[in-house]
Amino acid sequence: MIRGMIIAAAALLLAVPAAAQEKPEPPVTDFNRKAEVKVDPASGYIYFDMRYAMGLWLVRMPTPAEVAEREAQRAEARTKHSGRNLVLALREIDWASRQKRMVSNGNRNFMPVVKDAEGKSWSGILIKLPPGRYVIAGYGAETYMHPSMCFCLGTVMFDAVPGKIVDLGRVYSHAQENGWSLVARPRTIDGLTSGRNLNSLYIAPRATPVVLPRIGGAEVIPAEFQAVGRITNALNSEIDRVTPIQGVIRYEPGKIIDARTNQPVPPLDL
Repeated sequence: MIRGMIIAAAALLLAVPAAAQEKPEPPVTDFNRKAEVKVDPASGYIYFDMRYAMGLWLVRMPTPAEVAEREAQRAEARTKHSGRNLVLALREIDWASRQKRMVSNGNRNFMPVVKDAEGKSWSGILIKLPPGRYVIAGYGAETYMHPSMCFCLGTVMFDAVPGKIVDLGRVYSHAQENGWSLVARPRTIDGLTSGRNLNSLYIAPRATPVVLPRIGGAEVIPAEFQAVGRITNALNSEIDRVTPIQGVIRYEPGKIIDARTNQPVPPLDL
């Protein structure tokens, strides 16, 4: 049942429901290739470049009310189930909680496809979403040849700032960059080597924010990434971690390290 939700999850653009608020939060939207963007000062915006069709899963951190609701559901499940049935029930609860807070780009393009210096094509993606702190929790590749991926073993989070466009940088999919056949294929991305320091998703932040057309002079700021510890695999999908990001996140055997403090990062109850 859980796994049957995965395909749908990759394409969802979900508004976060208003919980005990006077006004509903701004809806989640994206923009077509010719859209003129008028930035809403009450909404957050994120931008990133991507080459391949994959739904990047961004999960907003829960509010205290959402945490309390989930804990009540977990407590009830523990009174009704045990063993494997309890594990499955808790995954269902965690998945439902994340689904309400999840945003996926759905591979819709904001800018025309552009080519970099190596001749590779990139799609610019802009998403409007409620402000808040978001964790890059995984992705769903839009191909039957690869399952969804949960970054249970290490990932990053960032803040979507009201009225500004936060630039996440350039997103590489190692698996898709390498292709799916067993023939000769590239072994490195941006100087990183497969099997040593390159995992399935690589985020290359930009020190200088990208210059975007058709945004009406809105301010674009670079994302301030922070390391995230282990998260549970609510989707029951394959697991991995994001590639280390200099100055943000690195790994030691059995540990996720915040590269800013050089301290281990504890697990996160997302």
